[in-house]
Amino acid sequence: MERKQLTPQDYTVGWISPLEVEQTAALLMVDEEHERLPQPVADPTVYHLGSIAGHNVVIAGLPTTGNTSAATVATHMRRSFPNLRFGLLVGIGGGVPTESDQGKIRLGDVIVSKPSGPHSGAVQYDHGKAEHGQFVRTGFLMPPPAALLNAAQMLAAKRATFMADPIKANLKRINTRRPQLLRYKYPGIGQDILHSADCIPDRTATPPQGCNCYHNETLVIQGSPGGLDRDQNREDTFILVHRGTIASGEMVIKNGLVRDYLAQQHNIYCFETEAAGAMTDFPWLVIRGISDYCDSHKNNAWHGYAAAVAAAYARELFAYMPISIATPPTQIIKESESLTSLPAHETCGPNVRAVAQWLSDLNFQVRQNEIHRRRQPCTGEWLVVSPEFKTWLGPTQDLLFCSGMPGAGKTFLASLVIDYMTEQFSSRDDVAVVYIYCDYKTQGKQTANLLLSDLLKQLLLQIKEPVPKNIQTLYLKCIDGQSRPTTYELLRHSIDILGLLQSTFLIIDGLDEQAVVERREFLHYIFEMQQSASIKIFATSRSISEIRAEFTARQCTEIEIRASDHDIDIYLQANKHKLPRWAQRSPGLLQETIDSITRASQGMFLLVYLLFESLLHKTTLKAYKRALVDLPTGINAAYQQMDRRIQQQNPEHKALAYTTLEWITCTAISITVKELQTALSVHIDGDAPDDEDLPDIDTIVSVCCGLVERNSFLWTR
Repeated sequence: MERKQLTPQDYTVGWISPLEVEQTAALLMVDEEHERLPQPVADPTVYHLGSIAGHNVVIAGLPTTGNTSAATVATHMRRSFPNLRFGLLVGIGGGVPTESDQGKIRLGDVIVSKPSGPHSGAVQYDHGKAEHGQFVRTGFLMPPPAALLNAAQMLAAKRATFMADPIKANLKRINTRRPQLLRYKYPGIGQDILHSADCIPDRTATPPQGCNCYHNETLVIQGSPGGLDRDQNREDTFILVHRGTIASGEMVIKNGLVRDYLAQQHNIYCFETEAAGAMTDFPWLVIRGISDYCDSHKNNAWHGYAAAVAAAYARELFAYMPISIATPPTQIIKESESLTSLPAHETCGPNVRAVAQWLSDLNFQVRQNEIHRRRQPCTGEWLVVSPEFKTWLGPTQDLLFCSGMPGAGKTFLASLVIDYMTEQFSSRDDVAVVYIYCDYKTQGKQTANLLLSDLLKQLLLQIKEPVPKNIQTLYLKCIDGQSRPTTYELLRHSIDILGLLQSTFLIIDGLDEQAVVERREFLHYIFEMQQSASIKIFATSRSISEIRAEFTARQCTEIEIRASDHDIDIYLQANKHKLPRWAQRSPGLLQETIDSITRASQGMFLLVYLLFESLLHKTTLKAYKRALVDLPTGINAAYQQMDRRIQQQNPEHKALAYTTLEWITCTAISITVKELQTALSVHIDGDAPDDEDLPDIDTIVSVCCGLVERNSFLWTR
């Protein structure tokens, strides 16, 4: 029969089975095989394409085992098949002889990852750092997608009602009477031998000697009196499936004591070596058949059967995957690539652009782009590797509050976090990154209602779907966008959209710049929203007690923002070409400049800038060195020094500088270059200015002695 040939966009589920024995079992679970497709030259992975229970699936193996190989193949798979929504990591693992809600964990059982306690379903036990003489685990792996967790739960519920095990029925797809498939045969309950944790056989003896623990610790599992019979050769027995934490690391565990120590620390059911590589930024469900007990008696006897039961469970799971998530029509996927340009007739209602424009005319992307351009590369990286930030990314903390003095660099760090999170989750349709920049000059446009409306707009533009019916109804109810939705309506519909996402990251910069009453109302609704949806909030502010109390009352993680010496050094090194040439040519003087500015800055990046600017116009080496010695300490002293520089200019330049600063600081909104030039050219006698009256913008910036910087708008320091 001729195989179907689909497009890469038609495949929505990925399946990785690292070992050959696991891949063979996976291929035998496919209902229908599809023709192979062309793939990018940079992708060396060999894919097997097909469908299971109506869902199109991509199956791949690994060239070598381990987290690095898994991460590489997972990345290639997601690039070659851009509409993958989630994946399955299916294979064998080493079990922990403990007890779950389903019973004791034994060879041939299945372990499925599920969030438990502080862990997301999988934990990278060997990734961390030395702290106070102890190993402290760091990092966080993505939790399984909600759709698969729900599918696994429904599968468990349905299996409990069946007279025969559907997973065992799937096992029959592997004909173990065929010689090449003989290794998948059930080894027998008599081969399930559990030794004591400290048992180490003497393999150095000739011939090798067995262990000495048989007389009191060996358990040959044949069923428990009055309990569930575990012999899978019987038709009426069910394969046990345990759901909990799976440990991933580069090391293959072959020591019972090490196994038990790690298992007790993290409540681990199973060990394997690939999940940590694949799960850093994409939702995978890990499914492992237990092939050994991670002890010194580890061998291959159960490999085939363990691989088979894991694949059989994965196949059964497909029957419970939501069709609406797993197999979106290709046409919708192609249309959603440009949501903002959808014509109304294609969505049977108002298009995304119309609704977005109605919801909010705020555009924080402009501010983000501006700050990104001004941000010095490689600065601020200390934040994203800090324990507090990693805790915020993890499953146990949803609030990170960053406070700092004015000019400490809070806004630049917020911009860094926005870029970092956007890059980390760029391939995820089920994760949104939304953000707000508060500005005291635009308080009138940053009410709680308008900010919530803009958040709803950002979410709408990121869900990659046509306008949801409930928002279409809201839009039409408000007279086709001529009136405003209420705050309650915005809150309710935002929660609805958040429910379509696996997770949402909200970054709020400058809470102290919002009007007090509006800020209180805005935070009230944001925290209410957080109680109903998965939102992680990153917020910056000056250390104002009322704002800080809002976050600390909710057990937030907190960081004090200060300009780090490392970031100051990077900034000054990158701008040293602006210094007088004799300062650039002297390594000793350059280092003295960096050290002096770092000491005087007191952790304020704004002060670093002002101090550096004050050195640029020194005309002699002696004056430069004297300025280094007399660098002002504190922001007020730095401003006073700038003011003295302005006063030392000729009267015309001094007047231009003060008039410029008055216009910029007294206007209620940000002022553009053209608007400032026009304002400065207005004559007292009332004559209309023309182009010849407009002062040169470079002159304006120069006479302000570092207090004004030109961007798309003009910003005061």
